[in-house]
Parts: sequence; structure tokens; C-alpha cells
Amino acid sequence: TEHIDGKYVTDEKGEIKVSNLPWGDYYFIEETPLGYVETNNKYSFSVNQNTVGSEQNISVSNSKKLGKVELTKTDKDNNDKPLANVTFALYKDDVLVDDDYKTDQNGKINVENLAWGNYYFKEIKVPVGYTLDINTKLEFVINAATVSETQYVSMGNTRYLGNVELLKSDVQTGEALSNVIFKLYKDDVYYGSYTTSIDGKITAQNLPWGAYYFIETQPRVG
Repeated sequence: TEHIDGKYVTDEKGEIKVSNLPWGDYYFIEETPLGYVETNNKYSFSVNQNTVGSEQNISVSNSKKLGKVELTKTDKDNNDKPLANVTFALYKDDVLVDDDYKTDQNGKINVENLAWGNYYFKEIKVPVGYTLDINTKLEFVINAATVSETQYVSMGNTRYLGNVELLKSDVQTGEALSNVIFKLYKDDVYYGSYTTSIDGKITAQNLPWGAYYFIETQPRVG
């Protein structure tokens, strides 16, 4: 048994053997290994006329601490504000743990009492209007070095972009009117100018979320 600075250290079998102890009352106090639940117990034994001729055995077992994780989900297109009602599946060592974790109003998922292992979250459902990312794994590890602290993972979602088509025509004949200029406003702020095509159409694509309207600024001559 290795003896370091007055301390005994368990060997590869988890054992400590001490011999040639004079008579008396003894006890061990454990310095709990990293990542295990502290016991603070005294493990007592006595060496006297009744015990000196036999080896005394003491058994000590330790429980591993359980870990915890916090996931934060945000809206990338809205200043990283929290995004609620996003559903994630949690895997441990590539085995599904649960597929129904949902972010709360703060965009968070908190999971506790996690056994040691390699974990990851995968996104499986997002609110309407947001892109689903099925490829990203939000990985974290629960082990002796990490179990005492909350593990943090985060992920942002992007919104789908919108499209609009305007059709300009002669109210009497139904004829498509080309070369008519419209200004487009988003949330009452000028967004851009568009001109109808030969078939009287304007198509605006990849529009971020907002309230829009067109104003005709230059009708076709005639």
C-alpha cells in the first residue's frame, strides 16, 4: 500500500493494507475521489487482545455524483432572444434517453441527475416559421472532472424568409402593366423600389419577418 504524507492510497484493486499496528482504537477518514459523493464517515476498528491475531476488513463504497446540463435556445434573427417550445432529444452514449425535452419561456432546458457518460442534444421540432437543424449535436460530457458543475450548451435558430408577388393590371381591360414603379415599406420604413416586369409582376424574395406594404410611386404613362 502506498503511503504518502501520512495518508494511505488505494492500489489498483481498490485496497489498502496496513500491518504492524500497535494495540489501540483506529479509524480511517476518506478523502473522497474527484466526482464522487463525499461521505465524511469514520471507518473504525480496534487492535487488541481479541483482534490482534486476525486481519480486520473494512469495506467502503462510493457513489458517483450525478451531473446536470442547461441548454439555451435563441432566435438568431431577433437579437438572440430566447426561443420557447423547441423540442430536443437527449442521447447518452448514442442511446436515446428522452425525445421530449422542450425549451421554456426563457429558451432553456434543464436536466439533472445524469449518470456519467457522453451526451448530446439533437433538435427535432421547432416553432412554425423557423428552420430545423437536424445535423448539429450539442455535445457535453459528464465525468469525474465535470460532474460537479452545470454543463452549458447553446444553439440559435434562423427564421425562414418570405416572398411576395405583386401583379399590376389595367382595371378595365385586365392587361398586365409593365414599367410601373412601386416602393416597398417594412414596418413603415422604406425597404426598396421595384418595377413591374413585362407581365406586370413584381417579385420580392428573401424578406425578413415584418409588416409590409407597397405604394405605387410612378404609374405607366397613359
